[in-house]
Amino acid sequence: MGSLVDRRLCERLGEGVGAGDLRSGEKILHLIRHGQGSHNLEALRQNSICVCAADGRASCCYNNPEHFDPHLTDLGREQASSLSKRGLTPELIVVSPLTRTLQTASLAFPENKVPMLVKEDIREVLGLHECDRRRKISEVRKDFDYPTFGDELEEEDLRFESYYPELEPHEHVWKRGTNILDWIAERPEKELALVTHSGFLRRFIVGSVACYDDDLKRSWKTGEARSVVIKFD
Repeated sequence: MGSLVDRRLCERLGEGVGAGDLRSGEKILHLIRHGQGSHNLEALRQNSICVCAADGRASCCYNNPEHFDPHLTDLGREQASSLSKRGLTPELIVVSPLTRTLQTASLAFPENKVPMLVKEDIREVLGLHECDRRRKISEVRKDFDYPTFGDELEEEDLRFESYYPELEPHEHVWKRGTNILDWIAERPEKELALVTHSGFLRRFIVGSVACYDDDLKRSWKTGEARSVVIKFD
């Protein structure tokens, strides 16, 4: 991880501030965690967190094969739908290719008026949990016909397999976050939404940007959105 000086400054978006109020080189990002998935509900029922490091993968609720690329629960769908009432106005929605994030984006922005682009770089931390595997892209496309799937998306989930059964190092996730920021810097949009995952978001805030706001560093709840300003110049 580079020094804070080397990274782009990230600050919470002020109340009432919109894209028209931005200074040169600034962009708004709405950082959204997906709604509750079946794996999250299972963890709540078991009052459990990841125990892979202590007890091995087999005993971790996130490795239950039933939660492979899980769907949203009823509560998760409600959380995602409630985001549509927030008045967020992104010009582009960037989405992780996992089912729960695509469902969340589709419910949060239901009118299909804003372009939606699927990007691998904002996936959950790779390699450890069954719930973070994705289906074949051809299968995902059948369920979600509105988003644009970039050419870089491979049919098989080779990214996950390249780390399995180990956890993707923090530094690699930080680099993915930097990659997406580099890509955003070249985009014309001034306001974007990223629909992604808690592990990615925590590492993004700590390692991909320079953030001095401790409240932004706390864990995201399911269905939570936080709006920030990134200074690109």
